[in-house]
Amino acid sequence: MAKTYEPIGTTTTAGTSSITFNSLSGYTDLILVCVGYESAGAYAVCRLNGDSGTNYSRTALRGNGSTATSARVANETAWYVDLAANPNTSILHFMNYSNSTTYKTMLARWNDHSNVVAAQVNLWRNTAAITSIALTSSGGGATIVGTYTLYGIKGA
Repeated sequence: MAKTYEPIGTTTTAGTSSITFNSLSGYTDLILVCVGYESAGAYAVCRLNGDSGTNYSRTALRGNGSTATSARVANETAWYVDLAANPNTSILHFMNYSNSTTYKTMLARWNDHSNVVAAQVNLWRNTAAITSIALTSSGGGATIVGTYTLYGIKGA
């Protein structure tokens, strides 16, 4: 059986303001698995290639077993990654990240301690290949805690 996910890097932290993954060449897709939380109980932001322009959009769906909600936001300066106040798991899938002719798409799925599950589709309106992925805390003294592992997927 062929190996599908190749680990690129892992960061484990008891509290940091930012995590960055570089050296992302040689794969078709990237998967970032976040097992952790944000100390202020909010979110982290995800930026690609250091871009802080208003080039990010997202559509999110959330549910808790009895209520479902959705939201659509455009022209943001980053994507929001819901890390919540207690350990949870978020999986970020960056598709076709090295293509230099199309905008980049990232699918995110997560769960948190309050029994919420969510899915989010994200668009980065830039045709550049993704060369770095940074997660940054929401600020105000908050920190990112946990283990964050980036995997590469090679095409057949």
